[in-house]
Amino acid sequence: MLLLGAITLAGTFLLTFEKGAEHLNFGAFIAFICVNVAALIHYKFRFKEKVAFAALSPLCGLAVCTFIWLNLNLDAKLLGAAWVGVGLLLYFVMKGNKPLAAVEW
Repeated sequence: MLLLGAITLAGTFLLTFEKGAEHLNFGAFIAFICVNVAALIHYKFRFKEKVAFAALSPLCGLAVCTFIWLNLNLDAKLLGAAWVGVGLLLYFVMKGNKPLAAVEW
């Protein structure tokens, strides 16, 4: 919790509003892409009842979101990739550690 607060505080001093919004868009469009992929898998492949044009809406959403995501500013992509990298690094470092609730102070 304190680490996240420190990162957020540092971000308020280092990022402009525009850069922060671009960073937000990086993550948001990845989430929208994942939602469309999940809808496509659900309605096209796992849903027992076959629906006409079940793949059309998720594919359109996937195409639009991917197009917008690919056309984000290069700085947004680099900052977003760095953020994902830091998150993965923290995940793998903390994976073997005990949860903070289990640590006795």
